[in-house]
Amino acid sequence: MSLHMVFSVAGLTSCQARCKKDDLVILLGDGVYAINTPENMSVYQVLEEDALIRGINLDEYTASISYDTLVSLCVDNKPVVSWND
Repeated sequence: MSLHMVFSVAGLTSCQARCKKDDLVILLGDGVYAINTPENMSVYQVLEEDALIRGINLDEYTASISYDTLVSLCVDNKPVVSWND
């Protein structure tokens, strides 16, 4: 299973075109803004600190993670792919 780290809204579009059904997708940095896009039909994990810094209310989203969880996911999943188009 691959881990996709999405750093921008445009990066999510590229990621969606290439990721597989069972892959994990994490929105971080400016990628957290993609959580509000209408075409976002899947549930992605969002890095909690990055969302809060950008003023995104996480009460609506149950899939927020901490930096510690992000590190664990990076260790446990190969490959780790970054998207920032």
